[in-house]
Amino acid sequence: MILIAICWTSTGTEYIYLGSGIRDQIINLDAGSKLPDQDYLFGQSGFVTIDMPQTMALSPNMMINEAQGLLNEAALARNESASYRDETQALYEKAKELFTTLDQKERDIDAQLNLTEAASQDIQEISKEVDENLKQVKSLMEEINECENRTNLRYNETEILLNKSLKLYNNMTLLAAKISAGSNTTI
Repeated sequence: MILIAICWTSTGTEYIYLGSGIRDQIINLDAGSKLPDQDYLFGQSGFVTIDMPQTMALSPNMMINEAQGLLNEAALARNESASYRDETQALYEKAKELFTTLDQKERDIDAQLNLTEAASQDIQEISKEVDENLKQVKSLMEEINECENRTNLRYNETEILLNKSLKLYNNMTLLAAKISAGSNTTI
C-alpha cells in the first residue's frame, strides 16, 4: 500500500527540467526557485517552474567567454608589462649612461683638481723663490745703498782731496814760478 501511495504522489507532480548533467555541465538545482520580482501561480503540487529557462550556472559558453575575457585582460596586462619593462629598461640604460658620464666628469674634475693642486704647489714654490729672490734683491739693494753711500763719501773725500791737491798744485806752481823768477834774478 505504501508503494501505491508513493506512486500516486509521484504521478501528481509536475516535472522540472534540471539539465542533463552532460560532461562539462552541471544540473541546475535553482531552476525552480522563485526570483524576487516574479509572481508565480502555484499548481496542485505546490511547486511551479519559471516561465523562462535559466542559463546554466557554469555554462561552457559563459566559461569560455569569461576565460576569453580573462585571457584578453592577461594579454593586455602582459603587453602593458612588456611596455613598462621596455620603458624601464630604456630609463635604466639612460641612467646608466648618465652615471657613466657623471663618473667620467667626476674623474675629470679630480684630475683638474690634482692639476690645480700641482699648479698651486708650483705657484707656491715659485712664490717662495720670488720671495727669497726679493729678499736677496732687497739685501743687495741695501748693500748697493751702503756702497753708494760709501762711494758718495769717498767721492766727497776725493773731491776735498782733489781741491786740496789743486790748491797745493797751484801753490807749488806759484812757488816754482817764484823760485824760477828768483833764481833768474840772482844769476
